[in-house]
Amino acid sequence: MGNQLNCLAQCQARQEGAQRLLVLQKGAYFMRKKTILGMNTGTERIHVKLDEDGHTLLWKLHDSIKNPTKIELHTVNLIQTQGKVGFTITSQKGDTLLDVEADSEEVRDTWVTHLQMVCEDSSPGDETEEEVQSGLKFRKMVEDRAKKQAYWAKRTQELEQRKQEAEERKKKFAGVGMKYTALAMSNRPDPSSKD
Repeated sequence: MGNQLNCLAQCQARQEGAQRLLVLQKGAYFMRKKTILGMNTGTERIHVKLDEDGHTLLWKLHDSIKNPTKIELHTVNLIQTQGKVGFTITSQKGDTLLDVEADSEEVRDTWVTHLQMVCEDSSPGDETEEEVQSGLKFRKMVEDRAKKQAYWAKRTQELEQRKQEAEERKKKFAGVGMKYTALAMSNRPDPSSKD
């Protein structure tokens, strides 16, 4: 009985997710606030929809033939309501990606909740991009440290080997030098016999 209820809950969640995607993929018209250098210069009618892949939000002017502007949902940090019918989409860097007003409060609320749910679903696992990058940096740092240790171990071994070879060469000539030093000292006149 417990498994059936669990399956029912999972199926219902999948169905709600599919309905959410359908609403977002169908799209809706909004009024986008135009700003130039931080000053509001008016509004323009745009069509916003979710791409078929479910990870990209597309928007373009309602009568435009240009390619739509893309917003990758994994880069979205915050979807926030604004005023009575407006909402903004903010990036992880803090930039405003989209600032629009809906035709009604109901449309705005539907889009905000659906986009928030899709953004949560499209996040890459539990790790954020920064955590992945810091993990890669740590792994690279460990690899670099291991390479340095291997290099210095090899270098130390080479220096020891050179030192041993130098000692062996020195031994060959060590006995020869003493022989001539001893002869030179014995041939030297005795300083005490001058008197």
